[in-house]
Amino acid sequence: MMRIDPALSLMWRTPTTVQIGFPTPVVIAELTPAQAATLSPEQVKALADAGLLDDLADTAEAALGADSLDQLTPAQIAALPVEFIDSLAPSTAASLSPAQVAALTAAQAATLSPAHLKAMAAVGLLDALADTAEAALLAEALDQLSPAQIAALSPAQLAANSPALGTVALRPHLIWGPNDPQLTARVLARGRTGRLRLVDKGLKLIDSIFIDNAVDAHILALERIFPGAACAGKAYFITQGEPMAQRDLINGMLKAGGLPPCEKSISAQSAYVVGVIMEIIWKMLGRQDEPMMTRFVAKQLSTAHWYNISAAKRDLGYEPKISVAQGLQILEKSLQKLSAS
Repeated sequence: MMRIDPALSLMWRTPTTVQIGFPTPVVIAELTPAQAATLSPEQVKALADAGLLDDLADTAEAALGADSLDQLTPAQIAALPVEFIDSLAPSTAASLSPAQVAALTAAQAATLSPAHLKAMAAVGLLDALADTAEAALLAEALDQLSPAQIAALSPAQLAANSPALGTVALRPHLIWGPNDPQLTARVLARGRTGRLRLVDKGLKLIDSIFIDNAVDAHILALERIFPGAACAGKAYFITQGEPMAQRDLINGMLKAGGLPPCEKSISAQSAYVVGVIMEIIWKMLGRQDEPMMTRFVAKQLSTAHWYNISAAKRDLGYEPKISVAQGLQILEKSLQKLSAS
């Protein structure tokens, strides 16, 4: 039998061999679980590239997740639509390999629900997340969990806590400061080009952490962790303890970089629509860089996210030594020195 390119057609075997030309959404929706389960990783990837995986019926999707996702390479996992990752059963997400989890993009990780997190945590997969994916996960999902659910996360670290070994997990939120290639660099870059926009006037409260304070928290944890310690087997959010409007932090960074404040704003709904459009355009163009706006970024900027750090203060002795205002002054001096060199 002639080999069929998976990018152009689908083939599966039932009692008789069935061959279909390039599939339509209707055809995909009619696949049975048995047919979906026989799709090869190449065919799954081809469907994903064509945006057709969302059209699978629930039973077919379950069969696909059970029999095909574990065969996909990390690169193929990263290419799957975020909607498909979001629709996976928690048990299917928990069946991914560490390499596949490490390949999840920030947008994919942001769609993981508390149920997904608990299932993945139970088999020690959360530690495999890449830094960008973990940051997205923290922003989008952990703030929906109860303290009991938080305590159930990171079992590879926390469950290892025993009379012979003390473990502790720290969750610093939105680290920024000199030489930060993420938050600070992006704010300044978009501020310079005039492409920065506040969402809903930037009034949502957020908390962050200056890099020096994040380092201090880790040193404190290292000094205090031992079997039976108050912090042993626990997870702690680490922030400035200064919830503030997004615009105040953003404009503080712009000022530190010698740039005017951002005054232009768009609604959360408009930001999300722009994110959808730009993601589609970027995908059509085959671009690998991140669009200026994505659905994930839109949701980030339109959602308040800050945490109670009293547990870290109590058990770790953590107190932010550098305030946001002081951190911005340090950032300004750093940027001036960098500009002069």
